[in-house]
Amino acid sequence: MQTFGMNLEEQAARDLIQGTFSIDPEVQLLPETHRIINRLGTPLNMPTLKKVITVEEFQATYGIVKERTSSSLSGRHVRHYKAAVQDDNISSIHAIMMSLPYTVGFSPVRWRKLMDVMLEEEPGNPKIHRLRIIALIESDYNQSQRILIAHRLSYRLEDMNLIPEMQYGSRPGKLCITPVLNKQLTHDIIRQTKRMAAVIENDPVGCYDRLMNPLVLLAMRWLGVPESLAKSVALKWSGTPHSIKTHFGISQITYNNTQQTPLFGPGQGSTTGPTMWQVIFVLLEDSAISAGLDIHSSEEGEEEVTVQRLPLESPDGSTQIDNGGEAFVNDANLVSSSSIPQHPHEFFL
Repeated sequence: MQTFGMNLEEQAARDLIQGTFSIDPEVQLLPETHRIINRLGTPLNMPTLKKVITVEEFQATYGIVKERTSSSLSGRHVRHYKAAVQDDNISSIHAIMMSLPYTVGFSPVRWRKLMDVMLEEEPGNPKIHRLRIIALIESDYNQSQRILIAHRLSYRLEDMNLIPEMQYGSRPGKLCITPVLNKQLTHDIIRQTKRMAAVIENDPVGCYDRLMNPLVLLAMRWLGVPESLAKSVALKWSGTPHSIKTHFGISQITYNNTQQTPLFGPGQGSTTGPTMWQVIFVLLEDSAISAGLDIHSSEEGEEEVTVQRLPLESPDGSTQIDNGGEAFVNDANLVSSSSIPQHPHEFFL
């Protein structure tokens, strides 16, 4: 994080984006970290994403936003923007004002105010570990993020086939029930064919609030997000004071993102949260699952082995796949089978 800077202000960040960054051999890094850095340092040679919001995009976005949506610490209600949709000239003014911070590379003061509320995940259970922190973000900032980052990056990830097949969350045409069904069928096949396999369940808590800002910004630049747009987002993340709303009102004391206590991720309630997680999931899957698993032995030194996925074959033998697991957003299970041939009669009771 110090090497690249919280807002990518260090020269190392520019070198990595340009593909000229080299890892200091004296710095000890995990093999997965090496693969992520090498991946981000390999240009994708794709067009830069647009950083201007059109009138049509503004009107289409606010045409579907629900009027009762809570937002805007400044007091600008969603109703204001939905009324502006009715007139092309007013919509044009809003589209221009929403685009300026991204074309120039700054973050308006009004955008850098945020209010946190806590909602019960289970109604009637106010225990602290069962509360979800929701960030109320300025409506025009949040919807501009939806247009310029969430939509366009999602399309780019799908068009370039970068999202792993195992990921079903936040993707068009994918159902949440599908990974559950596939998981059940996979376990049935393992049991019926008496295969030896290992399965690990992963459920990162608050994944949107634990996305490393420099890594997300580097991944955005790698995927073609303009520098001025990424700079505007970075300034918003690093310079936003958070207030807290309770039954007694809004707190006068705020907390901020600092070098000593950094805050990560766009926050729950942001329109870019799902897309940011998709971007990070691409890097995680590519570095830790697809590339292999590194194991260390004190007696034999370092040895790299490939993760053995679970090979599945249709009854007629016409279709074969290697199953590495299923994931829905941050809930994921990984499966690996033994490469040693198993003899079914050894497992009969």
